[in-house]
Amino acid sequence: MKSFIVLVVCVLAAMATFVPSVKADPVKPGTRLRVVRGDRSEILDPMATSSGGDAEVISLIYESLVQRSDEFPMTWKPCLAESWKVSDDLKSWVFRLRSGVKFQDGTAMDAVAVKRSLDRAREPDGVTSGTMMPYAEEYFSVVESILAPDARTVVITLNTPDNRFISTVGLFCAAIISPTTLQALEKIKTPSDRTSWLSKHPCGTGPFRLDDPDDFGRDEIRLKAHDAYWGGKPTVDELVITTVLDAKSRSERLVEGTFDFVAGVPSTERAALAENEAVHLSVRPAENICYLGLNCDKEADRPTAELKLRKAIALAIRRDAIAEKLGEGVTPQYVLLPEVTPGHPKDYKPKGDELATDAALAESKKLVEQTGAPERPLRLVFPSVPRPYLGQPNTVADLIRQQLEAVGIEVKLQALSMREMVEAIEAGDYDLMLLGWMGETAQPDDFWTPLLSGPDGKPGWSNVAHFYEAEVESQLAKARAERDEGKRNAIFEGLEKSVHDKYRPIVPLYSASLAEAWLAAWQGIRIDAGGGWHFEKATHS
Repeated sequence: MKSFIVLVVCVLAAMATFVPSVKADPVKPGTRLRVVRGDRSEILDPMATSSGGDAEVISLIYESLVQRSDEFPMTWKPCLAESWKVSDDLKSWVFRLRSGVKFQDGTAMDAVAVKRSLDRAREPDGVTSGTMMPYAEEYFSVVESILAPDARTVVITLNTPDNRFISTVGLFCAAIISPTTLQALEKIKTPSDRTSWLSKHPCGTGPFRLDDPDDFGRDEIRLKAHDAYWGGKPTVDELVITTVLDAKSRSERLVEGTFDFVAGVPSTERAALAENEAVHLSVRPAENICYLGLNCDKEADRPTAELKLRKAIALAIRRDAIAEKLGEGVTPQYVLLPEVTPGHPKDYKPKGDELATDAALAESKKLVEQTGAPERPLRLVFPSVPRPYLGQPNTVADLIRQQLEAVGIEVKLQALSMREMVEAIEAGDYDLMLLGWMGETAQPDDFWTPLLSGPDGKPGWSNVAHFYEAEVESQLAKARAERDEGKRNAIFEGLEKSVHDKYRPIVPLYSASLAEAWLAAWQGIRIDAGGGWHFEKATHS
């Protein structure tokens, strides 16, 4: 479920209407599929990014040991591993690899190749590592060793029990990279140059490949079919993936036939598309959360390090008003876990969230008076481009600004690129951050560990609130070692019912159902339970 420059309105408007032209290479009718989205890719190194816009394309080029089911709730099924076994203590995982799989450069996929890729995933300072390795500590620090006893067997030993490890090896950050490509990375001296080079020369086992480094652009990416794909040669010869920021324009151009598939259809566009017989609309459950992170770092001299101020902010936020503004498909949320995720405490609201608007605002103002209004405006940063959980970032950020200023808290807004957002999280250079999280594993730990936890006694790379408490860590460790799902879910329900009341590190805002649409003339397009695109069996009638 894991990049940011300030853009003025006139630039956004110009970019929203710009559509890069498709190269006029001869392609058989019905074999070029044109995708449009509001997001964009900056990095195609699977271990060096946490951006969903990057992951969408990475997952077309690369594959991992297991893959997500199409059905919801999500389960894990074979991919490069055809089977696996786990020990009773959840520490030993043995994977049996699929035979006959080739990388896009013709190299055979075997146990040594898998070991080499997964070793890279857990080595942030390795000889092939990229600029940043955001998942290395969070997901792979539990790995004690990786062995390849024969060509089709991989044995992974963990240093602590981890029932979520099967999902870890299914994430895009656990993609298996060609060993030939990794050998080339060893010759590149700096991590930034490695990431840049790999983004132009990705090589996995997936159904599509980047044929030419020049085909990876800021607003257009062109992929070709991997003819030797183990699942059968794709029926689509070419994918053209284009960025158009304006959601209405994306939908209009789908209907016009400029594009074949549109990703991230916002709720405001769904009704018209659903009524159009030439369009197929696919809507998925909302396993995501949009939230306001409150910087809790006591050493950073942030006003939000004061608990009473955080409670005042939480009381001032009126989620119903935000959901009403955003429209259908948006559900107000009061805890970290979305309603569809195990461990969600049904009908529970933290203290104060059950109050009517007038009472909540009165209590918020009282807390602001007690602490004293911040001497300077709070800096609220947010993405400059739409996210799956945040289709209208400017609108939501401004609503939050208005709601906080109504109780005497002045706010300064700043839009950042996703890359700048990551840098800001690392530096802690903000008071408030509007962001969200996509569930990738259908497990509660996939929200709690990245957002309110961290390794080695400190917040993790995606912990926007810079929040860390030993009692929370103890409960998370207990949950990872628990095989019984009911007992595991009860631990997370307990966390939901204590952490928000006691600490208020974040203000959950809402969950948003997700949708894609495509021209009905295309059959065989699949969207898996995690939102991954599958075009390899698509045909055009």
